[in-house]
Amino acid sequence: MKELITILGAGAALYIWQAQKFLASYSIVFLSAKFDYQRSLLTGFTNIFFKIRFDVVNPTAFAGTLQSGALTIYYKDIPIAHIIINDKINILPSGKTTVEMPVSLKSIDVIKNAPDFYQVFKNGTLEFVLKGKLNFNSGTVTINKTYPIQLPV
Repeated sequence: MKELITILGAGAALYIWQAQKFLASYSIVFLSAKFDYQRSLLTGFTNIFFKIRFDVVNPTAFAGTLQSGALTIYYKDIPIAHIIINDKINILPSGKTTVEMPVSLKSIDVIKNAPDFYQVFKNGTLEFVLKGKLNFNSGTVTINKTYPIQLPV
């Protein structure tokens, strides 16, 4: 019986160590944000749709799970979109997992809060800041990073 308790204790300690290592060493690499012209057109451009893609890079042997998250996209310090993640996403061990999710921005909010947004579309590049929290099976991490989006000109 003592051997079983020792084995279970060692297994639990190893799991906790690997989970902490995962949280300390994973990274998110933004891949793209593609403007969904057709879907935006269907709303008469009252909403602007994008599909964002990013990789979650996991250099550890720990198989993480993104359980939920809440992110906000900022343009010039103004929140313009919110992303709520409710679906679980399995993060591959010792590799990368590509995640794609839709983002919708209300055009009126963009126009009202960022008068030079037209110029952004004309120039073809938008820099935005992504802030929020991601909840993994091994703990919660905070995101605060600037990313560029290349828009169709």
